[in-house]
Amino acid sequence: MVKVHTVEMIEHSAHSTPNVKAHADMPNGALVGLTYTGASKVTKAPATGNDLYIVLNTQVGDKEYDLACTIKKGEYVNLFNLANWVGKELDVTKENVTGTYADIAVDDTLTFDDTTFKFKEDTATKGDICFKVMKLLPIGVRVLVQVATK
Repeated sequence: MVKVHTVEMIEHSAHSTPNVKAHADMPNGALVGLTYTGASKVTKAPATGNDLYIVLNTQVGDKEYDLACTIKKGEYVNLFNLANWVGKELDVTKENVTGTYADIAVDDTLTFDDTTFKFKEDTATKGDICFKVMKLLPIGVRVLVQVATK
């Protein structure tokens, strides 16, 4: 699960792209790219040098508080352009981080994993969206959305 740190991020600075379908099964909180094919909008694997989006579907019912929720291929997703959230924070649970979670420390850089669509510890390409670990939380990490400078 990934949560915005402030309500303002959704109400005022979010740029949501409606009517987008998932290109593959993915976790809620997935980091993806976007493909426009005629009138069709579909997510795609994230790639260096492209816009980066996050899938934040509202979980309801019995799954409202599940830390791991899968969005199936072909389902509609709520997609947000992360470039609009530079300088803002996200809370990311351990379930949305791939690799060795125990190795992550404050000031580390996280980026996207193009296979799992999750966050991973790695260096980012200059100009790409990345995430600086600001705080370790009992359920995961708080990250600052930023643009890589190196």
